[in-house]
Amino acid sequence: VEEKLEPGAVENGIIVNELAFKKALVNLKKKTNGFNRFVVLSLPTMGVHTRLYLFPQFMKKEKITEAVKLSIDFQLPMKPENIYWDWEQFNDQNQSIAFLAVTERAYIDKYIKVFGEAGWNIVAIEFYAISLTRAMKSFEQDYGLLVDCRIDGITITAIKNNIIHLSRFVPVKISSKLSDLKNEVEGMLQYFQVEIGEQIKKIYFTGDNAQNWFAPEPIFPNSQLISAGE
Repeated sequence: VEEKLEPGAVENGIIVNELAFKKALVNLKKKTNGFNRFVVLSLPTMGVHTRLYLFPQFMKKEKITEAVKLSIDFQLPMKPENIYWDWEQFNDQNQSIAFLAVTERAYIDKYIKVFGEAGWNIVAIEFYAISLTRAMKSFEQDYGLLVDCRIDGITITAIKNNIIHLSRFVPVKISSKLSDLKNEVEGMLQYFQVEIGEQIKKIYFTGDNAQNWFAPEPIFPNSQLISAGE
């Protein structure tokens, strides 16, 4: 079930016209016959700041938690009292990895407000790259780069074992700035090679404008075009 938003209701992931957005949510609720009152809200990646931290595998979770909180207090470009944040820890080879996601309260609170007014109950909030990763059936043991291509830009996500290691949104129109987006993807590849010490061996493209990367031939030789369910 889906409902089309009026033009200008949401711009760059931010609700601009609350009335139009609420109207769409009310209409969507009617289409479900009231069955789906509880939702998991998947927000555009452009409003989310992510960061990856590497620790020795023997380091205790309590110490990693302290390090992440310290980073939130002193290293992020936003004040702690103005943000929502969450993180997850996972092990990879001989190290522990902490993946942090942060967004501004004002960004989240407006969605919560409008959804509530439209009769929807939000039980969890995540950003789009996580939702898209969950929709994929599997990734190989090696790192893969998922490039989701939309009209307003691309979301580049590095994934291993269906776990996000890094995600970045690039607000550039694919139709006119393909060369710039190519540079962004190459930059992510180089970052992993130098900083993480891993080589990304395959690139997966999905999204409405993904075909632009394959006409007349693929820009990257080790890439493939897929749908979200593959």
